[in-house]
Amino acid sequence: MLFTDFNRADAENKVKERKIFYANEPKKKITKKQELFLDQNQLLQNLRHRDYCYALGFSIANFGGTWKNKLVRQINWGNSANIVRQWEMGRTGYPFIDACMAQLRSEG
Repeated sequence: MLFTDFNRADAENKVKERKIFYANEPKKKITKKQELFLDQNQLLQNLRHRDYCYALGFSIANFGGTWKNKLVRQINWGNSANIVRQWEMGRTGYPFIDACMAQLRSEG
């Protein structure tokens, strides 16, 4: 038996143990009053989030776009073939972009 096979079998057993534990756990009953409170709480959270987004949109110029938006960093790529080649090879200096391009090259 390989070491990796042992780990896989051990992980499968732990998953089975969890399923057995949660299958036998008593179900919690939610009263109508608790259900109503949860619905109201969710509604309040949605309203707060909506108002937050409205406030951002109102206070930040060009919030819905990228051009002249102070929260968006503009990258001047230009039309240079060298810069485009660096982008294709994942050598931009921006780790997130480089990682995405590396994954695109490896996985397609």
